[in-house]
Amino acid sequence: MGHSALRENLILGAMSGPSSTMVLLVPLYMGHLGYEVQLIGFILAITSAATLAARFAVPRLYRPERSRILLIVMLTVGGVTFGTLPYMPGLLTFVMVMVVNRAAYGIATTCFLARYLDALSEGTNRRAAMGYFGGVQAAGYTTSNALVGLLADFISFEAAFLYGTVFSLFAVALLFGARALPPRQLASTPAHPTGPRAWLREIRDPGLWGVLNGNFWNTVFHTVLISFFPVYAVGIGMGPAQVGLARAIYSTVNAVARPIAGLVMGRFSLMHTTVGGLVVQAIILASVGFVDSFGVIAALFLVGGTGRAVVLVANSAALAEDVDETHVSRGSATSTYTATQDVAGISSPAAGGLMAGAIGTGGMFVAVGSISLVAYLAGCAVVARWRAQVRNTRVKPF
Repeated sequence: MGHSALRENLILGAMSGPSSTMVLLVPLYMGHLGYEVQLIGFILAITSAATLAARFAVPRLYRPERSRILLIVMLTVGGVTFGTLPYMPGLLTFVMVMVVNRAAYGIATTCFLARYLDALSEGTNRRAAMGYFGGVQAAGYTTSNALVGLLADFISFEAAFLYGTVFSLFAVALLFGARALPPRQLASTPAHPTGPRAWLREIRDPGLWGVLNGNFWNTVFHTVLISFFPVYAVGIGMGPAQVGLARAIYSTVNAVARPIAGLVMGRFSLMHTTVGGLVVQAIILASVGFVDSFGVIAALFLVGGTGRAVVLVANSAALAEDVDETHVSRGSATSTYTATQDVAGISSPAAGGLMAGAIGTGGMFVAVGSISLVAYLAGCAVVARWRAQVRNTRVKPF
């Protein structure tokens, strides 16, 4: 790995923690202040919506040659707001600053993915590169959860919020020494989409929608499992330590398996890899509802985390390989890709909660696993037919 690639991965590791840690830190902090769980959930939903909305600004904002300055500005805004959040005098100002923070990170993470893809030189093993991307990102997520929890527990919440400031500004410092990317203008791609209709025209690409299909359902499996497993675990008599250990196994295997998946994936097609990983996750999710042994659940989490890691790497590699770059700009592709995760992350807990209320948490795991897999395979069939139609229109008979 060259110095430039190493620097880019260090930037990714530094910004990944602050970009994800708010989901853990805010509920802990607001619970500490005495707010009700319903209000905490509502505020998290608002900030998730802010992240989602901000991603759609990336097609207008992102250009390879200005990606570095855009990241510097967004991460600086994110770092400053992290440091000021615990000093907000009231709930309204706290939420307003947090919305700015989440919007800044929504733009920064989407922009960085586009920059990372644009920085891959001709001849680079893109699957291995995206494996490293996923592994470094997961390592940032895992370590941030541990550090933030320790800082909040043993020092103060102010110190925990300051973690986000320190690592955001560390990423900014690394960006000052990062290389500037050359301009990349595709003649047939609109330089500046002028609105929703132009954006919808630009993303009409079967390769992109094949990626989005896998990305959406991969996020659904992940979100439902991590959101509702604690509820299920308490119901079968597991303690917090066992729940935390199961989550740690899941997070660790995600971090370890991603770079390994990128290295060995060359033997399989991206489609077959994605299908296999999602089938594994569907089986794991459905199986959890029938198990009450911690040892078996730990084994299921190990396999399920591996399946998620494989699909993440395959999808990000497909984003680099399968999307028609003459039709879809890098900014539009990455903003749509990351927005898909936000939509799945917002909608799946609500749907899972309604199902759990009707048929129980264990039954919900079975239902979500089965329904999601069928929906994914139906989406694959639609995309395959669309691809065939596109190929037929491009082939000119003699």
